Amino acid sequence: MNRYYSISRPVSIGTFPDRIHITKIHNFEFAIVVPEIHHVAWGCFETPDKLTEQECYLYDLVEGAKHENLG
Repeated sequence: MNRYYSISRPVSIGTFPDRIHITKIHNFEFAIVVPEIHHVAWGCFETPDKLTEQECYLYDLVEGAKHENLG
């Protein structure tokens, strides 16, 4: 599973590419520093799909480490 963090806004419709399948979304109550990416993020999602660098740039996403699930 691939995890991506949203660094500009909470995860919602239109904040990730339509082509991917989202298995879990987790939004934080407010932006927090995420040690895994060394950046502030508003939420994250998991997908079996791999995003391109261009997609990450367009949607303000930062790739995290691979995980089994959000738990």
